[in-house]
Amino acid sequence: MSKSFGPSTFFASDKNVLVQDKKLQRWTGRGFIEDNYSIRKTPMEEINLFREKLQQHLPWNAARLSFVSIFLTALMRVKTVNLGEIATGFSGKAKVESHYKRLQRFFRDFE
Repeated sequence: MSKSFGPSTFFASDKNVLVQDKKLQRWTGRGFIEDNYSIRKTPMEEINLFREKLQQHLPWNAARLSFVSIFLTALMRVKTVNLGEIATGFSGKAKVESHYKRLQRFFRDFE
């Protein structure tokens, strides 16, 4: 008996997992079982994904798209709209105050 897989199915060869419809499953020897975890992305992968998606819809330069991607990632990380709190969610070596000023400069142009 053969198991058929849908169009959204792929195998991750190095992890011995089956991903189908955004559910992660693990091979146990008797079949695949669903695990209670999802595929995690690093912050840089999240930022790059946002940048790629935004680039399709916004005619902005790469620096602005990168900033908006970082901003969206930080916004989801801190779960507040307070600029001071969002600045703490930025990753990188810069000080929180520098991130806060960057946010202020960005929104100054769009108010």
